[in-house]
Amino acid sequence: PRRLTAQQKQSLMLLANQIVRLLELRENSKKLADQAEKLAEFYRMSPVAITLNRFADGLFLEANPALFQMLGYTQEEFAGLTY
Repeated sequence: PRRLTAQQKQSLMLLANQIVRLLELRENSKKLADQAEKLAEFYRMSPVAITLNRFADGLFLEANPALFQMLGYTQEEFAGLTY
């Protein structure tokens, strides 16, 4: 069997470390996506009205169904409103 040189061993270690890091990133990305979905579900299902707006001009960017139900607006009617 042929022996690896120190440089080849170092290259293999670097490659192995990159693979491990990529696998960790994939796992973290999946966890982050799962957390984002939970937050989105909380937002949609909350009985409390929640809005996302731009503070610079007060434009409502998004609102959950509880807000529409509380105010009697449809999503289309609410689009473009400011506070």
